[in-house]
Amino acid sequence: MKVTRTPQRRDGSLTITVCGDIVTLNGEFFDFSELCEGGRIRQEDTGCDWLASDVTRVGGENYLTVIDPQAAG
Repeated sequence: MKVTRTPQRRDGSLTITVCGDIVTLNGEFFDFSELCEGGRIRQEDTGCDWLASDVTRVGGENYLTVIDPQAAG
């Protein structure tokens, strides 16, 4: 799984754990093992506020972008 972070002004913190096709964001599990090659799951359909992109599978890898919370300076 390829996880990219994108900074966003947001309070709170994000804990990410990846195990194969399963990603855990702040204790909530998301299993993308059913995503077929070339497939896409829309961000809106995941129900996760921490995802900043759709989830895609390319070359056998899942790709997604998560919000990296940045507190006010």
